[in-house]
Amino acid sequence: MHSGEVGSFFKMIHTLYFFLLVSNTVAAGQNPEGALVGTITDTGGARIAGATVTAEEPGASLKRSTASNLSGEFRLESLPPGAYRVTVTEPNFAPFTSDLRIAVGAAPTLSVTLTPDPIKETASRSRH
Repeated sequence: MHSGEVGSFFKMIHTLYFFLLVSNTVAAGQNPEGALVGTITDTGGARIAGATVTAEEPGASLKRSTASNLSGEFRLESLPPGAYRVTVTEPNFAPFTSDLRIAVGAAPTLSVTLTPDPIKETASRSRH
């Protein structure tokens, strides 16, 4: 090989090495799991803190839960891609249920409005 060919060969190897290094770094940065984020309010628009949010993969043993924060916001992390049934519960409110899909690296937003549970409201009023 001539010195010009050797220089071109090493430039090609260097470029290939750089390309492989960058592509592996990008691939490693992709999260194979998803998340679910959202807010929980009542019918008047007030944010609900402490509501339990559960995502369950039907037919599988995967079940993740969290509680909404003081701003009524929640985030469920590390959800493998798939179909989920999401349930939101809070005392004095009717349960909320929704079916949704989580995709690779996705974090869909779920806005939940809880309605008062008339049975629990009636029981609460009758005790007074």
